[in-house]
Amino acid sequence: MKLFKRLPKGELATYGMAEWFYNLTPAEQDDLKEGYKRMEAPSGIPPERLYEGNISVGDSRNTQQFFLLGLGSCANVVNNIVLAEKIWLMDLDARGDEPITRHFIYNSLIELYYRQRETRADALESSVRYCIEDIERIGRFIAAWKQEEKRIAASVGHKIPKDEEIEIPRIPSFQRLIIIYEKQGKIKEAIELCQHAIGLGLHDNTKGGFEGRLARLQRRG
Repeated sequence: MKLFKRLPKGELATYGMAEWFYNLTPAEQDDLKEGYKRMEAPSGIPPERLYEGNISVGDSRNTQQFFLLGLGSCANVVNNIVLAEKIWLMDLDARGDEPITRHFIYNSLIELYYRQRETRADALESSVRYCIEDIERIGRFIAAWKQEEKRIAASVGHKIPKDEEIEIPRIPSFQRLIIIYEKQGKIKEAIELCQHAIGLGLHDNTKGGFEGRLARLQRRG
């Protein structure tokens, strides 16, 4: 039995996902509604916004891809890992593809699969796959991130920073893949990843950083 007698409106309709949502099971619909409620409660957004009302899109980053990134998190926050995976995989082919959002989809998939590495046969392989895909595209992410930081600075009247002044956030795919390769005994590959990360000026939020990892790996190699 469907929860809706007609296609929902709200954000689901705005981003072209109303029919998809309508065809989910009632349990899946309930999980997404509850997850949306939990995710949006701190900002005061009413949970009904997901499926009621007419929602306009104002910001250029409000794309179907960006919406689905958040919707996958709604499933994840209520521990419906199967639904979160389905949404994030679908999100890789969603409308409005851009480097920043795609990077965070990869982050979500990498962590989702890595958490299942002891209980699911293909989980570690899938985590590695999306680490590699993210790293292959990381130049596009960094360029887009710098442009976005400049745009934000300009929008609030701040001085527009130079490229070298903009801090790049931690890129989990490097750290995760280095750890996996080290555990698998692929020291050469782990060393090359460390060198790549250092060359990009990245950090991993540890005391020694990628430089410390590199030194340790080179001693093993």
